Amino acid sequence: MGKPGGGALCSGKLITDSGESSRSKLFPVNFLQLLRSSPLGFTLVELLVVIAIIGVLIALLLPAVQAAREAARRAQCSNAMKQVGIGFHNFHDTQRGIVPSGLGRHKASGMILLFPYVEQTAMYELLQTRTQGFADDMTEKFWGYVSTHPAARTLQPEEQIQLAAIGVYRCPSRRSPSAVDRIPYDTAASGWAQQSRNGPRCDFAPVAYTDWQTAGATGGSGLEWQQSFGGDVGQTNYLQSVGEMRGAIRPAMTTSGSMANWSPRDTFSRMIDGTSNTLIFGEKHIDQDNFQACTHIPTADAAGYYQDCAYSHHPGESWGDSWVGRSFSQSNNTYGISRGPNDPDRKTATPGNAGFGSWHPGVCQFLFADGSVSALRTTMAVGSHADKKALLMLADCSDGGIPNMD
Repeated sequence: MGKPGGGALCSGKLITDSGESSRSKLFPVNFLQLLRSSPLGFTLVELLVVIAIIGVLIALLLPAVQAAREAARRAQCSNAMKQVGIGFHNFHDTQRGIVPSGLGRHKASGMILLFPYVEQTAMYELLQTRTQGFADDMTEKFWGYVSTHPAARTLQPEEQIQLAAIGVYRCPSRRSPSAVDRIPYDTAASGWAQQSRNGPRCDFAPVAYTDWQTAGATGGSGLEWQQSFGGDVGQTNYLQSVGEMRGAIRPAMTTSGSMANWSPRDTFSRMIDGTSNTLIFGEKHIDQDNFQACTHIPTADAAGYYQDCAYSHHPGESWGDSWVGRSFSQSNNTYGISRGPNDPDRKTATPGNAGFGSWHPGVCQFLFADGSVSALRTTMAVGSHADKKALLMLADCSDGGIPNMD
């Protein structure tokens, strides 16, 4: 029996006088009905607030994503340069000397001579065979199309495509390693000077440096590094200019007057400053307006020297990749690292300047002779020939200077 006004216990449940369970007294509001009676979705103000918050989060996240992607591309670029460094050392161990800058005017460059040591043996053997052991010139007959003899092309179209898809000399921040990247071979030209610039392109170049003080004292023209990188044995001032080159990489030695009988000129012992204090390769400067183009622009327009041309040979032109190597100096002028692909200072100075520069923010990567890769600041001092700073000291393999890397 229950008390008046109370409840009764029946089968383990507390029953109120009205027949309702205790749950109704504890939770008198029906939440299900309340939920059903509430309006569905957001109000316009709430929706706008949510969209604004999402937009702010995306704006904060996007630079971080872009920075992460660039960091990954820069790491891939560094790894590519390290492969070149390994090939550089393997070449020295096998050939008992430093890879030459090239075999002379119109001949194969050192970048081709490194092919067997950067896992490109098949392409090296193909080029070697088609040029009679690199004795033949790599002119328009070898690379491209000239109306006077279109049938004389040495490489077939599919072979040209294979050569244009080699990614070991490319930086992902600038171009895809796997893409076919070349100057068209089927462009009509009046002679070798135009057509021989055709071919595969890359983002790295050997570091050259000529001692201007010595060149001036011996009556040099100040363009010795160009002459020696792309000159012939019999060319005027060739031997003199080779002697004035202070960089680690110099042209090959030849015997019997044939480039087929070449040999390395120097060994590591030439680097008196040590392999850890000597630059051998760097990311070359390419103005964004000249990217994937190798168009002749008169010297008066300093923006247009040949910047993005074939790396495979020396066509004998005056500027840019036609000599394959790059320098921190030209004549009595010195130039630092370009600060970016649109550096305005590099568009108004004399041709041949700003030989090195990357598309990485604030730095340019260089390969040292010991095989290490370092990202040098674009603001690093170069100095003058009389008062050399870090960049010129690193380019000179035997000046005995201690560069300040700060």
